[in-house]
Amino acid sequence: MATTGYCVVKPVHVASIVKRYRQLCGELAYRRKHAGATEQIEQLNAVCKSLLHSLRIYQVDFTQLNLRPIRYRPPEPVSQLQLVRALLSTMRIADEPLHIDDIVLPVIGQANLPNTTEMTGWLHRRAGRALVRLQKRGIVRQTAPDIWTINS
Repeated sequence: MATTGYCVVKPVHVASIVKRYRQLCGELAYRRKHAGATEQIEQLNAVCKSLLHSLRIYQVDFTQLNLRPIRYRPPEPVSQLQLVRALLSTMRIADEPLHIDDIVLPVIGQANLPNTTEMTGWLHRRAGRALVRLQKRGIVRQTAPDIWTINS
């Protein structure tokens, strides 16, 4: 015989609420440190408070002192697949081996990214690692330091 509206909260439910609470605390700390929008911070704070309230209802002996926030990692502006496709298309168009800087600049344009020093540095590092992985697979080769060409 089942009762409508009655739900049993299992430890799995509490664990998932705790995990979400820790994730939001990590994102909240990131947003505060990197001077995000105050609306976002207020919204995240409200959600954290509601999750904390839910945890205290379902688990009476709950203390938040022993919970560490899960580190928040902001989403990357370009996925690895998009980056590799843009790198290879740029290298296919070129007639001669390209310096990594000459490869990265068209990729910024193809991916509609801001042409800032920070973005160029980030993309330069990511492109370097992607080119090394492509070299291990035999798709590209390095002719000199930071000079790359596609294998034909």
